[in-house]
Amino acid sequence: MDARQRLLRAALASVADRGYADAGLREIAAAAGVTTGSVYHHFGGKDELVRAAVLEHADLVALELQAADPGRDAPADARLRALVGALASSRDQSRWHRDLGIVISIELPKVDGFQDVFVHMRPALVNLIRGIAADGVARGDLELVPGVTVVEFADGVLAGIVGLELMAARGSLNGPLDRALLLHVDTALAASRPDRARRTATSRSPT
Repeated sequence: MDARQRLLRAALASVADRGYADAGLREIAAAAGVTTGSVYHHFGGKDELVRAAVLEHADLVALELQAADPGRDAPADARLRALVGALASSRDQSRWHRDLGIVISIELPKVDGFQDVFVHMRPALVNLIRGIAADGVARGDLELVPGVTVVEFADGVLAGIVGLELMAARGSLNGPLDRALLLHVDTALAASRPDRARRTATSRSPT
């Protein structure tokens, strides 16, 4: 890992552990094994360094999620479960995934000037979920609740994922993140299976 990459990882770790306001360039540089001059060589200052750290690592997550997708030939439920499974396992296995979640969920919303970061990050995940949902509807794996669009379904799934990630980052989630994510996705899928209407009608029919 070169000096620039070490600075990006060190910046994520420092902001996650100390908060944006208390994360100092001197400490970040020391953790990366470089001088503060190296920070200014690669970045204009702390804002630019943290922005680059978040954006570049978020792009890595997007690539990991795309790689985890078993592909359009797989059923929609398997694809969504693979997606959230990859999210949860990466957070458990890698320190920078955990740091990225904390920085995005807790620290950056407190700081002005980072709205472009969120605008950049959202499309990759939401477009992946929308694509899975659209493929599922087209092949008959998913039958959305009447009146609900693919966009609305995907946005609802994404909102739950973001909310659970935020709870995990704050330490307020009861139970493992992977279990919570799978429960959320399974709940959305249960309302969108092709036999949902038949099962609902059967459960309401008089005995």
